[in-house]
Amino acid sequence: MEKLTIEHVAPYLPYVLFGTFLGTKDIVTEIELEHKIISSLNNGNVLINDFKPILHPLSDLKYEIRVTGKKAVVANKLAMINYGFAGHHPPTGDQIKEKIKNGTLTFNDSKILFEWHFDVFRLIEKRLAIDINTL
Repeated sequence: MEKLTIEHVAPYLPYVLFGTFLGTKDIVTEIELEHKIISSLNNGNVLINDFKPILHPLSDLKYEIRVTGKKAVVANKLAMINYGFAGHHPPTGDQIKEKIKNGTLTFNDSKILFEWHFDVFRLIEKRLAIDINTL
């Protein structure tokens, strides 16, 4: 069984990652990583295996979402970055999944997906993250 690692969580940290610790209902917003320990203002230190980030599935790309006070349809943002205008056919979740699988996701695409808390590493289906739509 795969476990959550710092490599899974670290790319989200510059963008205020939300999550929860197992055994609590608290949603944590202030997170720091040190080796395999996560610390938060609310809960002190816990092992990373006791933490679950709250993320958007890639299927949410086509919907307007809100993250830390900003609203956007992220597929349109990706189309704007890659093609210079939002009117171009925005990528679908399946197209982004294919890019991730093939290793062809650009740095700018990755940055947007991490900033908007999308599940780039398929953690939701591995039960290592929480789908934001289920809260």
